Amino acid sequence: MSRHLAELTRRRFLGTAAGAGGTVLLALTLPGFGGGQKPGARAASSQLNAWLTIGADNSFTVIVDRSEMGQGVYTALPMLLAEELEISLDAVKVVAAPVGDAYVNVGNGGQVTGTSNSVQDAWEKLRRAGAEARTMLVAAAAARWRVDPGLCRVRNGSISGPGGKTATYGDVAAAAAKLPVPKDVKLKLKDNFQIIGKPRLRMDSAGKVDGSAEFGIDVKLPGLLYAACTRRRRRRSDPGGPQGHPDRRRRGDRGGAFLASAACT
Repeated sequence: MSRHLAELTRRRFLGTAAGAGGTVLLALTLPGFGGGQKPGARAASSQLNAWLTIGADNSFTVIVDRSEMGQGVYTALPMLLAEELEISLDAVKVVAAPVGDAYVNVGNGGQVTGTSNSVQDAWEKLRRAGAEARTMLVAAAAARWRVDPGLCRVRNGSISGPGGKTATYGDVAAAAAKLPVPKDVKLKLKDNFQIIGKPRLRMDSAGKVDGSAEFGIDVKLPGLLYAACTRRRRRRSDPGGPQGHPDRRRRGDRGGAFLASAACT
């Protein structure tokens, strides 16, 4: 029994639980998390700004520049952009931002998560990013139809124009990405909010429940070694680490006060 428990990983446990009560996990599955698209089936996409990528299949990826540590930023920040872009939050997939100047938290002096100011920092810039993208998408559709952009309307990721013309954001995303970013865009008034301030399920919950969410411990690279550090001062001749292991590595700091031993598992 003890050996069996030792071999029972988190992934295997969740898989077993899903087999026993799959309807529960299925009910918690949200769009953009777990399952869905097959490998290699990703549609061409266009990045409209530092925060938003739209696929030709009308899929939406929102780039979040704060770490999700249980405080809800993977839900709260996409809400800001989706509100102005006029899309359903359920259509959004969230990815972590790379390192970049656009993602600096001015209040913290760097690309840092902390001091409970993530929404405060993103409040205007993410809403503005959504409004700018919406304006560019409408302009691209209007140019295709040769009509005044003011005659076009947007709703749930689609644009409608005179004479019954329609297009999804994905249809015109590539053309919109080539347009200049508008300097002045109007943001919604609070009374017109459809997403912000409304209760909803957390965007990151499903992946953590069904085991599809990836954490640092899940990353596996070719030739990856696992290291452990020790504070005990060792002699340079002391091999340390897993004795006799063919893939053992070791590295000390300049003063020799620390030594890390690493090996394949």
